[in-house]
Amino acid sequence: MKHHRKYSLAQRKADGWDKNLYRNTKERMVAGVCAGLADNFEVDNWVVRLVFIAGGIFLGGFAVVTYIALWVFLGKRSASHRVEYEYDERSRRYRPKKVFKNSDSANVRLQRVSDRLKRAVRRVEEMESYVTSRKFELDKEFAKIRD
Repeated sequence: MKHHRKYSLAQRKADGWDKNLYRNTKERMVAGVCAGLADNFEVDNWVVRLVFIAGGIFLGGFAVVTYIALWVFLGKRSASHRVEYEYDERSRRYRPKKVFKNSDSANVRLQRVSDRLKRAVRRVEEMESYVTSRKFELDKEFAKIRD
């Protein structure tokens, strides 16, 4: 884990604030803030843009100031930048590290793991039952005849 006090503001900005927060200048309309946030939250760019437009309508200058602040504080993602990954339990794959983990509570995750374990045990029991059955022996003999 990085200690923020040792890094300058420019270094933290270049490192994506340890949350992979960058501006996406390839898919930008203005500065790439909305596209970068959309990348981070795994939503379409238009969703974040719509939120900023709605914020501009309902919150007035606050949304504009927020956009400008993000423009200043979020660095561009360079082509050579190494993306940090974290393991997503639900999809069982690694994904780019996000600002918010949006994970379920420990009880829900534990229940999900318990259910997966029960299914695995059930499959092993079914295999064991088949391998020790007479049907397995008969299938094995038929396989020898076919070969």
